[in-house]
Amino acid sequence: MRTIKCKITKIEKTFNQGHVVEAELIEGSIPNLITYADHVKSDGTIFQIPTYLIETTNKDICRLYFHTTPNNDEWLFNFEGTFFELHVSEYSNFIIPQHCKKMLLLIEESALFENLIIIDFLGIHKIKTDVYIKTEAQGELLNYLQRRMNNNITLLPSLETRTVHSIFTNQEIGTRLYISGSWSMINHLKNIAFEIGLTDDEIQFKGLGVQKEKIMCVKCYSFNINETNDEIEEMNCVHCNTTLEVSSHYSRRLGAYLGYVKAVEAVVGAERRKK
Repeated sequence: MRTIKCKITKIEKTFNQGHVVEAELIEGSIPNLITYADHVKSDGTIFQIPTYLIETTNKDICRLYFHTTPNNDEWLFNFEGTFFELHVSEYSNFIIPQHCKKMLLLIEESALFENLIIIDFLGIHKIKTDVYIKTEAQGELLNYLQRRMNNNITLLPSLETRTVHSIFTNQEIGTRLYISGSWSMINHLKNIAFEIGLTDDEIQFKGLGVQKEKIMCVKCYSFNINETNDEIEEMNCVHCNTTLEVSSHYSRRLGAYLGYVKAVEAVVGAERRKK
């Protein structure tokens, strides 16, 4: 973690999801192209506010995206013009892939605010970008984004396989893919991307919440969910009650890890069949 000190100079825009702010960088430096802090410290008080930030073309000015709620955004207006600290991560939330000629972004509306920084970042660095947003209606946040992108954003009511396949196959060579939204959406779009020949190195993604891993039982071919959020070596299949050894092999086709019958149970089963 690295500490930087800033002073808010301008609250550019306020949304239900948070605020877009310009700030003067007083002390320290931003370690990555796009970086993140999980809290803000001002006048000795810590506010648990997820914050994304990038440098602008003026290295003394940074843009911040405070992901606030009605319960924690009052400090922003009280402390405008005063100093505050951020403990920023050394890990970058987004990278420009090698040999990238163009970025293709597909984002679910529920993930739009926290991805504003990536869209802004690509604009600042003048990287050719196509943006598709899955949404059923255009609200204030999308209106703001359309103005910033000169109406170069396509809204999609759904992400049907045929529509997405057409979008992917019409891209120029050197296009790299970024997906953000629910894990079900991400897995759906990744599978289509793999089908047309994109590789893992050409895809970046960011999901909402924790992804629940699926394990397929090779005995009854049913899927189980790892509810622990930790890596597990074995589990009981909830469908056939077989003890499974969870493989490290992930099947992209199935979207799941494979669960093999545990050796002891396999031997017992073989003995029963002999009798």
